[in-house]
Amino acid sequence: MQLDTFPLKQSTTKKWIINRKKAEIYLLFLIWPFAAFLVALRHYHLKVSRNIIYLFLVLYGFTFVFASEGLDSYRYAGKLKQAAALPFTAFWDIVGGIYADDTSVDIVEPFIRFLVSRITDHPSLLFAVFALVFGYFYLHIINLLYDRFRKSHNPNALVHFLFFITIIPIFGINGFRFWTAAWVFFYGAYHVVLFKDKRFLWVSLAACLVHFSFLSANTVLLVYFFIGNRNIVYYSLVVLSFIIPDLVSPYLSQIADVLGGGLESRIMSYTNQSYKIAVSNALDETRWFMQWSGKLVLYYLFFGILFLKLKFTRIVQNDELQNLFSFMLFFLSFVNFARPVPSFGGRFQSVFFLFAVLFIFIVFTKMQGRKWHVITIVGLFPMALSAAIAFRMGAETLNYFLFAPTPFFFLGSDIALYDLIKDMTIYKLLFK
Repeated sequence: MQLDTFPLKQSTTKKWIINRKKAEIYLLFLIWPFAAFLVALRHYHLKVSRNIIYLFLVLYGFTFVFASEGLDSYRYAGKLKQAAALPFTAFWDIVGGIYADDTSVDIVEPFIRFLVSRITDHPSLLFAVFALVFGYFYLHIINLLYDRFRKSHNPNALVHFLFFITIIPIFGINGFRFWTAAWVFFYGAYHVVLFKDKRFLWVSLAACLVHFSFLSANTVLLVYFFIGNRNIVYYSLVVLSFIIPDLVSPYLSQIADVLGGGLESRIMSYTNQSYKIAVSNALDETRWFMQWSGKLVLYYLFFGILFLKLKFTRIVQNDELQNLFSFMLFFLSFVNFARPVPSFGGRFQSVFFLFAVLFIFIVFTKMQGRKWHVITIVGLFPMALSAAIAFRMGAETLNYFLFAPTPFFFLGSDIALYDLIKDMTIYKLLFK
């Protein structure tokens, strides 16, 4: 009888230990959120650790620093105050936004904004909800890649996994609409492209409700889904897109006329000449390495992928990699054709980076050994530079007191990490 009950007692004891450890890390989060975040990173394979990191991302949104009037976040905060003054019946105006000339053509952000405005006009709660939505898709995708990495522990895969995380980080809630839509689209496209799972087309299409511009990206995905891996066609489009990238942009105004309403006004706002000049002037004022960072990453990924495809043909013959490679070619041509339109091609280039890094990451997860590959070594500089710039931009909205224990956390104010590091010598050398 005692022998029969021993396994049951052992199982009960193990469950008690697990529950105790869960309680400990949640308690640590209440006492010192950042310390719990670091512990969770160390044990990311545990579900409780992933929950802690999710909560920390939401906390980042709640403590978001509104650094400059020129940022999208500042405008979101202003619109929240306007929405708080509206009656509840104004909610229905959101539904008609896509057909109206004077309202947002997007649905999700105005919907969240209006619901939050029924509770408060303080932007902290709004950005906590933004981080909740952004973080859901962001972490789901990170989990998919992490679970792949755990099976190989290849150092080259690890480097590209870490870079993948920094391409569109949580700081993207500053421009919530586009960057959240990017993760929604990628999450759906990941399953559609790699596994031909048509159920996830609805997920990728949902990105259009977050930002209207993903109508174009979804068009690319749908065309690919129906015509498949036509690499001869895609190679031709890529070559053409590098030679004559202006081929498509002259027709955008005609497309806008057909769509009409809010979509027409939004497309025209991106394509008018004064906007192009303003964006070009702003770009000229940035440091050279910030201008070249995207180009260096693009060239590295482009040639790195071609090298891996030619060098490791046996690995790349895998169905999911074949599918991903074909879709990347098609999507790259779309990015190049969209590049002449400011704030359009450049932002979709970041979405292309997600697919490109995913390709390299998967290839390395299928390799044995711990040796650093020459492709990874060559890519260290462009990847590190891109990650450093992403952190520099995010530091403007990262509250210093997010790193403090909870008692000090509530005594804090909107002090950005950027304000504390901008006078450091190493920062001046890199970014001044």
